[in-house]
Amino acid sequence: MLGLVEFPVECVTYYPPLRIYGQRIKELLKTRKTTQLQFIEDLHISSNLAYTWLSDKALPTIEYLIKLSHYFDMSVDMFI
Repeated sequence: MLGLVEFPVECVTYYPPLRIYGQRIKELLKTRKTTQLQFIEDLHISSNLAYTWLSDKALPTIEYLIKLSHYFDMSVDMFI
């Protein structure tokens, strides 16, 4: 077919499944021995927003990725 090109595997960007983000946050909370309620209060977010992240229904925005990186004392690229 015209226009189709085969790319080498190393040129293909892999995007992890959405569920990795919620799992990562849960692991970090467990490591910090922080409850989800404390997490919600510390970040001043709604429980609905936290639920969407932790249940992998949505990704944090850039603004919240920065807040999460400060909260967990790690770089933003650890989340993406």
